[in-house]
Amino acid sequence: MTSFDRFRLNLPLALACSSQSWLDLSRSLGTSSSYMSRVKSGEVIPSLVRCEEISHALGFELSELILPVEEFRSRFL
Repeated sequence: MTSFDRFRLNLPLALACSSQSWLDLSRSLGTSSSYMSRVKSGEVIPSLVRCEEISHALGFELSELILPVEEFRSRFL
């Protein structure tokens, strides 16, 4: 599993922690909700800078969002 796979799988968990919706997140990033949907599904791999922006918008560091899913769950949920 790649770092991006872990990032993608942790996104919904991080979103739940932040109490935002996908629409809120996309608006705060200035992107479309369809772009975020494609990121979530793995259709689009965002740049490293965009991954950092997404992480920070959710209140996390990128290094936290690329943790193995079970480790992310145990730390933050």
